Amino acid sequence: MDATTAIRFHIGEILISSALRLALIPLLGITVNQLLVYEMLLLPVILFHHSNVRFPEWLDALLRLVIVTPAVHRVHHSRFWMETNSNYSSVFSFWDRIAGTFRLRRDGRPVNFGLDEYEGEEWQRITGMLVTPFAPVERRREIILRSQS
Repeated sequence: MDATTAIRFHIGEILISSALRLALIPLLGITVNQLLVYEMLLLPVILFHHSNVRFPEWLDALLRLVIVTPAVHRVHHSRFWMETNSNYSSVFSFWDRIAGTFRLRRDGRPVNFGLDEYEGEEWQRITGMLVTPFAPVERRREIILRSQS
């Protein structure tokens, strides 16, 4: 995982989230300029979360009292489902504490990223990445293999 992970989204996800954001503009009463400022501030935050920046433990412990550090967000990408279902906050770590979704790795073990069912090389190719959200789980491998022949 590195900063480029933060900007790798499925084209379908980009289109759907963009449409939803545009629909929210009149509902929330925000202007397009306010939305642009939000997006411009959020991108560096997301790049920071997915970076390989490692702070000394004392500094990370201090920072994570207020903000989401890369060490905190990294747990969210774990293969272990209790960790995957945690650390959703974008900027302030206290939201996860309030929601009861804050998790840390206290044992020092590195996070094993991803999902077991997508470990194969075929899922890292463009065909695999494009088909993943649309095909039923049991058919994904078959679709991938057929597209490679």
